[in-house]
Amino acid sequence: MNTKGRSLELFFVDGDPDGMLPAEVFNWTGHVLRAPRLQLKDALARPEANHTGVYFLFGDHDGVPTLYIGEAEDMAKRLRDHVIKKEWWDTVIFVTSAADNLHKAHVKFLESRLVEIAKDVGKIKLDNGNIPPRSSLSEAAQSNMESFIETLMTVLPAIRVDAFQSKKRTDKNALPSECQKPAFPTFECKVA
Repeated sequence: MNTKGRSLELFFVDGDPDGMLPAEVFNWTGHVLRAPRLQLKDALARPEANHTGVYFLFGDHDGVPTLYIGEAEDMAKRLRDHVIKKEWWDTVIFVTSAADNLHKAHVKFLESRLVEIAKDVGKIKLDNGNIPPRSSLSEAAQSNMESFIETLMTVLPAIRVDAFQSKKRTDKNALPSECQKPAFPTFECKVA
């Protein structure tokens, strides 16, 4: 029995897979909301938009796929500013906790780590000028945020965000080289 399985709930608010989409993983405190810019007014009216969290802006900037990663104590308020100052984006993703229990130090840490990961993967141009500094968190809080990110990395591909997925294979997925011999003997049977 696989004990590593996870259950992801996606809800197409208006029945449109390209429309507003909340996503939650069972037994995870996080909450993700994806919305097209055309539905920003409706997205900002949702309670989670007023939570403390990180957000992503996706779009084409001068014909190049671009991502901006930010954090805010009130994401709705911050996004209203981006509507005026960052005209290039067409999709926003809010990442917060369902119970609004992330605080400023948590989201500054998350923002920094997510920018690091996106830069390392290098799949998309980042509109962030630099990697923001990590906030001071206890060792336990850092571990909690790393676990939060690990689950987030499971959710994002399910909502068509691959900017954080590396093409590199991990050791557990690596195929054996042709030169390696199997660890068990090979037998051949021929009928004469």
